[in-house]
Amino acid sequence: MHEDVAIRQQLIAALGDLADDAASRQNAISPATRSIDRQPDHLLLQCKLMFVELRRMLGQDEASSSVLQSTLMFPALQQPRSQKPRKGSTKAQIRDLLHDLDERLLESIEVAIAVGSAHTVHESSHLLVLVRAMRSAFGLAAVSAMDLANIVDDCRNVTVVREAVDAMRRRHERVPAKLTLWPEEIVSHAAADVDNGRAASSGDGSPVLRARGRQAQRAPARSLAGLSLAGSSTGNDLLSVADAQLQHAIDGKQVVAGWSADDTETSAQQLSSELPPNWTVCGLSIDQARDVLFITRYGRDQEPIVLSLPMRAIDSESFDKPDMSSKSVFDGAYQQLRLIIAESDATMKSGGACATEAEKRAWWERRAALDQQLGELLGSIEDEWLGAFRHVLDPTVRFSASDGQRLRKSIGQCLVKSLPKTFAAKARTMELATEVCMLVARVLQKATDAEDDGNDWLDVCSLIWDTYVFQGAAPPSDDDTLRAFSEQLREAVQEYVGVFGEAEGGEHLILVLDKHSQQIPWECLPCIRDVPISRMPGRRVFYVLNPEGDLHRTQSNFEAHLQGQREWSGVVGRRPMNSECEHALQSSDIFLYFGHGGGERYVSRTQIRALDRCAVALLLGCSSGQLSLAGEFDALGTATDYMVGGCPALLGNLWDVGDKDIDRFAASLLQIWGLA
Repeated sequence: MHEDVAIRQQLIAALGDLADDAASRQNAISPATRSIDRQPDHLLLQCKLMFVELRRMLGQDEASSSVLQSTLMFPALQQPRSQKPRKGSTKAQIRDLLHDLDERLLESIEVAIAVGSAHTVHESSHLLVLVRAMRSAFGLAAVSAMDLANIVDDCRNVTVVREAVDAMRRRHERVPAKLTLWPEEIVSHAAADVDNGRAASSGDGSPVLRARGRQAQRAPARSLAGLSLAGSSTGNDLLSVADAQLQHAIDGKQVVAGWSADDTETSAQQLSSELPPNWTVCGLSIDQARDVLFITRYGRDQEPIVLSLPMRAIDSESFDKPDMSSKSVFDGAYQQLRLIIAESDATMKSGGACATEAEKRAWWERRAALDQQLGELLGSIEDEWLGAFRHVLDPTVRFSASDGQRLRKSIGQCLVKSLPKTFAAKARTMELATEVCMLVARVLQKATDAEDDGNDWLDVCSLIWDTYVFQGAAPPSDDDTLRAFSEQLREAVQEYVGVFGEAEGGEHLILVLDKHSQQIPWECLPCIRDVPISRMPGRRVFYVLNPEGDLHRTQSNFEAHLQGQREWSGVVGRRPMNSECEHALQSSDIFLYFGHGGGERYVSRTQIRALDRCAVALLLGCSSGQLSLAGEFDALGTATDYMVGGCPALLGNLWDVGDKDIDRFAASLLQIWGLA
């Protein structure tokens, strides 16, 4: 025990300023020969120390020094060239350290997923993605975008997956009567446009999505986190899947279904092949320690797009600047968001005390000012964190290989002219990936907007130039060189502005967020605010309206409509019995809740997690969708309980809202979904 403490202190000292010499660092990351070296948090500390050494080496190499401050996009090149650094050179030392760090991180993740904390899983996976991204960017190893997407996505919400497996453990002997699948109308519509091998029908006639790949015979379709999205066609198949997943957990293997060091692409490939044609799935993860935002994008039968974006600090004159002396970029933005929400909550409580017209006018002016502050904050997040790469989140943009051929040729010719002559011959053999070419066309089209300041175009030009620099080209001598290249590129590709494919309509954007990114209302970003919303026809609906009897206006607004639907049922003006909500969630298609919070008083989290199937839940109460941060642990809340219980979709509020505002929103939502 005392020896373990001493070893840990040595590692922590090496991470700080107490051990600046290479000998001390090397001593701390010596090969694992002690029992403590199999502990996940200790393995992570060793990896962090190796990353400190990597930063030092990168700083000694001019071409590599900027990689951690640069945007990395995958795929970036059609066929990245392999580089062989000169023996004994700094680049060769970087190559060897990246290789060793990759192996140590794999060991750290495997141990952490089995027995470690969620924090250790997140940290290890983020570091591994950065390491593999650098190995690929430098041409030191062949790394696919599918590989990177799978690592960051499958490790994003490990706590929810663990709890889902635990819930499965508790109910695996019972065969669900019918699992809730993806919205049937959307799947049916998508199936009509593809070949018969992509869709199937279950025994009762409802469509299901068939699993593909090596595990198609035994596993259901999976989401980013490895959770089942569609069931098999028979009860026996469902039971066998549950038993197999249960045994997988009991055996002490990786709890996150789909993640394995030997099979890193399976779940990402399945997701890409099984998505409906008009669906786009984007995952966002924030590496708080290194101020990096990871984005993954999936489309039907498309190679995933993976982005590693350095996060720039938010700077706005509309609100006070937070103390950033010991905070990450995310902490600074999140603090501003919480201040706005806290003041909004305060105005909600003070609104009833406004008696005079002047007081009411001042109250509404303050509410309008808070709306403006929130809009400016979200605009700054879009500009500073996403920049040009905001278009990756837009589901109406299609990244088509056929559209990019001509554009790729024009960009390549411009690059050959602009890059140093010593690198021109090598540059002719390198082709940018279709995804990069499509991004160039998209940004160039948006650059004609009156509000564009040219920064997005420079972001894309920097990405292209950095891609070649990391492959051996000389860095631009100054900003003027990069600006000259950007103007030449703009002129060269101007005729191809409209070359990329636009979607035909009915698109859906699905965001999968980690513990940090889920605190940000991404849905309100200007770049995706106008994404179309799908309609859902009438279904079996259960409603809970004004259960505490104090929301008289809400009851008045919705009671007649809800009770007027012949196939709907529910309770109005009274507290539902515990069993009523549980039965409603299992037997209904949609669960509507108009009350305070998320209805936690009327159905326990234990009941929700034990459900065999769960309705789509629309929880229209204050902060019903808010997840509470718990330090190094994953954020938890009512939404995660529903996820563990198998809820296919949940709508909730991220903060407190006024009854008039939420009533207007609810009325519009019911109208759009075809429920009004």
